[in-house]
Amino acid sequence: MLGRRSIGALVVVAVVGAVLIWEFGIKAGQAKSTAWKGVITETYKTRRWWRGFRKLNEQAYRYYAYYWMIETNDGLSLSVRVPWHLWKQGKNGNPVQKIKGERWPRLATPQAERARDVKQQLLNTILKNQQTPQQESL
Repeated sequence: MLGRRSIGALVVVAVVGAVLIWEFGIKAGQAKSTAWKGVITETYKTRRWWRGFRKLNEQAYRYYAYYWMIETNDGLSLSVRVPWHLWKQGKNGNPVQKIKGERWPRLATPQAERARDVKQQLLNTILKNQQTPQQESL
């Protein structure tokens, strides 16, 4: 028969497992299966307290969660958590587009489109110039 400590440990493991499945399985899958267009109405960040305190040589962006408040074309107001490198590019009034299959929305400005095209061309060039050992021997 299980003791009190064993039952308590099982409950803790079950709760932690459920939270992890929700965050990394269900929630991420739902985010990837939606598509919409909208405009950024607000950018903000919140402190992630569970990260502890910043050491002297660490970068501060790791200690915050970054969000865009987006007004979609359907009239919905969404609060979307985005990575720091994307958050710092977004400004109030910028158009954004969420494409089905992608985790985060993308900026729909001409400058952002050009930057994505340049990155894609660079990646294609790198991959085309890189040869596998099997190709070299042929």
